[in-house]
Amino acid sequence: MTTQEQALRAYYGSMADADLLRTAVHKDSYIELAQKLMTEEIGKRHLSMPSEESLAGRLPSPNVFARLAKKLGHQSH
Repeated sequence: MTTQEQALRAYYGSMADADLLRTAVHKDSYIELAQKLMTEEIGKRHLSMPSEESLAGRLPSPNVFARLAKKLGHQSH
């Protein structure tokens, strides 16, 4: 088992069910190993993947993070 695999297993294993499922909605944007381990963790917990529609309004817009980074960048000058 690689260090990366150990780290991902520990990370996904430490997440609350709701956080894991929110993260998994976008799992296609993660590397293959992360996708595999995320799917395994969801299976171990006997959870079902929610649809994006069921999470609409509960997930932050991707632009939220870009705006936050921009704001933080301006504050450091």
